[in-house]
Amino acid sequence: MQWQRDQINALAPDAASLKAAQGLVTLRKWVTLHADEHAIWGECQGSGAKPYQTAIDLMGPAFKCSCPSRKFPCKHGLALFLLYSQASTDFVTDPTPPDWVQDWLDGRAQRQAAKAESQTAQPAPSDEAAQNKRVAARAAKVAAGVDELTIWLNDLVRTGFAEAQTQPYSFWQTMAAHLVDAQAPGLAAQVQRLGRLSVSGADWAERLTQATGKLFLLLEAYRRLEQLPAALQQDVRTLIGWNQTREEVLTGVPVTGRWQVLSHTLEKEEALINQRIWLRHVDIGNYALILNFAHESNRQSLDAFWQTGTEIDGALYYYPSSTPLRALAADVKTVEQINQLEGALSPHAALRTYQQRLAQNPWLTRYPLLLADVCIQRDTRNGQPPQWWLASGQGDALPLNPRAQPPWQLLALTGGAPTTCFGEWLEDGFLPLGLWCAERYWPL
Repeated sequence: MQWQRDQINALAPDAASLKAAQGLVTLRKWVTLHADEHAIWGECQGSGAKPYQTAIDLMGPAFKCSCPSRKFPCKHGLALFLLYSQASTDFVTDPTPPDWVQDWLDGRAQRQAAKAESQTAQPAPSDEAAQNKRVAARAAKVAAGVDELTIWLNDLVRTGFAEAQTQPYSFWQTMAAHLVDAQAPGLAAQVQRLGRLSVSGADWAERLTQATGKLFLLLEAYRRLEQLPAALQQDVRTLIGWNQTREEVLTGVPVTGRWQVLSHTLEKEEALINQRIWLRHVDIGNYALILNFAHESNRQSLDAFWQTGTEIDGALYYYPSSTPLRALAADVKTVEQINQLEGALSPHAALRTYQQRLAQNPWLTRYPLLLADVCIQRDTRNGQPPQWWLASGQGDALPLNPRAQPPWQLLALTGGAPTTCFGEWLEDGFLPLGLWCAERYWPL
């Protein structure tokens, strides 16, 4: 496949590495440049007498470099990849890679083969009694953590949220650490979120109240887990921190066919990179979310091949849920660019769909919406800061999420004319992620 510059940029461990790499995206910096069907490699002249040997396995992508950098990929790997994306004809085709490249590729192939063999091999018989004992021990720890968190939340509400806003960082982190010890990392993450909401600016009290209420509801739902429908039980367990493995998800029944890649975004939370790719099935209209995580210093676990505005053939395996959205992709092949976008709804109908899903899963915070014939409008009444909206000709409208303001790119592309717009509905507004304009799909 043809790698795009923005896809390669997304692999950079930080902005400094990307900036340093851009200074090396020039032919005069490279002593040799070679490529074959599966890999590219070259030698970059640095400050020393011996150039750095850099190679990339395009099937990964995976990187190798002889430089001493601890960042991965390093600036040389990024530069080589960027240079190949814009000047592949300057790479000499070489069917016989040098030993330092071939040995690395062979080692990767052997490790991947061993991994595949271990995944397909029959697991050794486990001690069922010991396994049940471990599950029961964790359940007891989680139950104790749920009880401790309930007491802590009651104290938080009793003393008042004005007092919560004055609490130091350690106040929230200590409770989160207790929940990690109780093997409930999902609850720990939600406590940390409460701490962020307490200092989140205007309307912080409303957001903190809403999040606290949902957390109380989650704790009560976990206590009555056996009374809930099976799919909702899985949602509750996931929010608590009981996660399914990739192997377990891939044992399910896949949804196959043609999918449209509607968005590809990276979000940073402290040192963690959150990759979100939204797909929509061309025929049945199902949405799917590919969700990956990586540390900012090493983005190798992120998928680089997703290109917004394309259609792919593939099989998607959904995680069990009352509102199935997150999925794993297999056998993905890019087919063509999106040539039409169908199935869009009016703002009123789209929000109604979200409300129906929210009734099934009250902890749903983000949901994909495809809006038909909406245009951008600004409300400046009552002397308040301007509020942007996506409005239809029928008079219904959705407010834009504060993160999307001001939407100059959307205005520049549409000129204020009605358009089909894709995005996420969050609790405080709609976040545009892409739109159909001038007979093509544009990422935002």
